[in-house]
Amino acid sequence: MKGMTVLVASMAFASCSHESVYDPNYAEKEREFKTELAKSDYRANFEKKYGKIAPDQSWDFTTVNSAQARTRATQASGTVQSIQKQESKNFYGYCAIDDKAMHDLISNSSTNYSVKVEGVDYQVKGTARDIDFNPFFQAKLTPSFARIDKFNTTTYHYYHLLFNWDNNQSMEMIANIKVVGRNTGDYWYTAKGSSIVIHHTSRLMNTLAGVGTGKWYAYYTVNSGNGTAYNNTDPVKKVREFVVDDGKNPVRTYWGFDCDGAENGLVDLICLVRDYSTPDPIVKRYMIEDLGTTDDFDFNDIVVDLEDDQLGHQKAYIRAMGGTLDFSLNVAGQSVWTKSVNGPALTPAVNIGDMVNTNPVDYKKVIATVDVSGWNPAANNISVTVVYKDATSQMGSSVYTIPFPEVGQVPMMFATDPIVPWMLERKNFPEWWLKNMEVVDTAE
Repeated sequence: MKGMTVLVASMAFASCSHESVYDPNYAEKEREFKTELAKSDYRANFEKKYGKIAPDQSWDFTTVNSAQARTRATQASGTVQSIQKQESKNFYGYCAIDDKAMHDLISNSSTNYSVKVEGVDYQVKGTARDIDFNPFFQAKLTPSFARIDKFNTTTYHYYHLLFNWDNNQSMEMIANIKVVGRNTGDYWYTAKGSSIVIHHTSRLMNTLAGVGTGKWYAYYTVNSGNGTAYNNTDPVKKVREFVVDDGKNPVRTYWGFDCDGAENGLVDLICLVRDYSTPDPIVKRYMIEDLGTTDDFDFNDIVVDLEDDQLGHQKAYIRAMGGTLDFSLNVAGQSVWTKSVNGPALTPAVNIGDMVNTNPVDYKKVIATVDVSGWNPAANNISVTVVYKDATSQMGSSVYTIPFPEVGQVPMMFATDPIVPWMLERKNFPEWWLKNMEVVDTAE
C-alpha cells in the first residue's frame, strides 16, 4: 500500500510538472480561473447584499430617450413653413439699418457707423466671421440680402437653399431668388425703395430629425424653377456669421451662404436668423467596478461621462478613479484612454495606484477629456479593460474586459443621468437605490 501511494503521488507530481512546464496555455488558464473565481465571488456578494436580480433588470437608468435620438434620422420628416407677410412688417427697417454693415463686413471683421432711417438716428456696430455650419437646428430664417459679382453682366442668377435628407428628399428653404450683375459693380437686390430686402416672408425651419445624415446645399441656376444647378456638388460646411447691434433694436444675427463659388465667398445670400436652437446633447454617466475587491460596491473605481452633442462630436469626460488597477477605457471597441499611459501626462500626474476624486469628491471636476467616436448611446458600446496583478500567483497579471452588462446580469457597470453623484470611497450604493432602479427605468 505504501508503494502504491508513492507511485500514485509520483504520477500526480509528474502530471502536474508536465503540464506546468509543457502546456503553453497553463498560465492563461490559471489567470482565467482566478478571474472567473473573483467574478463568482463578486456575484455572490452582490446578491447577498442587494438580493436576487430580476431577469428583466436593465442597468441603463438614464431618462434620455437615446434609442429614438439615434434612429430618428432614418425617419426624417423635418418642416419648413412660410410666415405671413405681416410677420416681417418691420423687417424693412432692419434691412435699411444693416445695409451698410453687410457691405462693410464682406471682407472686414468689424464695422461702426451712423445712419438715419425714417427720422431715427442709429449708431451701428457689426462684426463678422466665418464659422462651421451646423446643419441640424430649428430657427426662423428670413432671406434678407442677395448679391452677385460684377463679372456676370448679362445673366440672371437664381439662388437656392435647401436641406436634403438621407433618403434624397429635399426641403427647399429658398427658391428662385433673382439677382443680376451690372457693369457698374456688384449688384445687391433692391426692393421697397432704399431698403434692401429680397423676401416679404420668413421661414420656420426644423432639420433636427436629420441629425447625422442630412445636408444643406446652397447653389444657383441660370433659369428659374428646376434649372441646372451650379456649385452644389459639396454641402454647406461654412457660413459667414454677421452680428449687428444698433443700440435700439434687438441684436441681429445673419448667415451668409456661398451660392456661386465666386471669389467673394460666403455673402451671396444672407438670411436673418432668429429663435435658433440646436438638439440637446445626449449625456450618460457610467459608474464602474474594476474587481479590485469582490465586496465593494461604491461603483467609483472608474466614473466617466460620455457626451454626444448630436452634431457629429463625441467626448468622454473621466470624472473619478477610485481604483488602484490599470485600465483602458474602450468606446466602440477602440481604446481611447489608458491610466498607465495617459495618466502621467496629466497635471497633476496620475499613476496606476492613485485614487482620484473619490475622497474627497468634487463633482464638477474633470480629470481628463477625450475625443471619441462611434459611441452608440442606445447600445452602450462602452467597456473597460483592467489589468489585475495577483501577488499570490507566479503567473503574472490577469487582463479582463468589463462590458456594459446585459439585462438580468450582476452589474460591474451601470449608466445614469449625469446628475447622479458617485459614492465616496468604500461607501456602497444604498440598497434602496439599487433595488428600486427598475422604477427609474419606466420613463418610456
